[in-house]
Amino acid sequence: MPFLASALIVIVGLWIRPGVSETPAFKAARAKRDEQPLIPIVDMLRRYALQLFVAVAVGAGSGLAYQIYITYGTAYTRIIDGDVGLLLNYQALIGFMTLGLTPFFGWLSDIWGRKKVIEAGPVFTVQWVFHGLNAET
Repeated sequence: MPFLASALIVIVGLWIRPGVSETPAFKAARAKRDEQPLIPIVDMLRRYALQLFVAVAVGAGSGLAYQIYITYGTAYTRIIDGDVGLLLNYQALIGFMTLGLTPFFGWLSDIWGRKKVIEAGPVFTVQWVFHGLNAET
């Protein structure tokens, strides 16, 4: 029954819509839309090549430490006959922590600014890695 009621509402909406004129703001937005480039990606590469490179580099750099840890940590654990299952559990835990920490650091970057949070990331990552390496020796 709710589905039929929603179908009725859609029909009424389609009947009313032609009689409502567009707002001036919508008309201006539609006119501006017609001025957009034919191939937006080419326009982006021409106008914002440096910004695009920086965004890609920051995105790639932020996951670099994690990918190195996942790849070489697992291989090294097998070489030294370590408990690979335990390592994989920790890696899964880190993945789940990332689900919560990503929105947190997004919120933090809204407060402090994106640049400060992005610059602080490698500093704390390097300290964490060296602390972990020194704790093992």
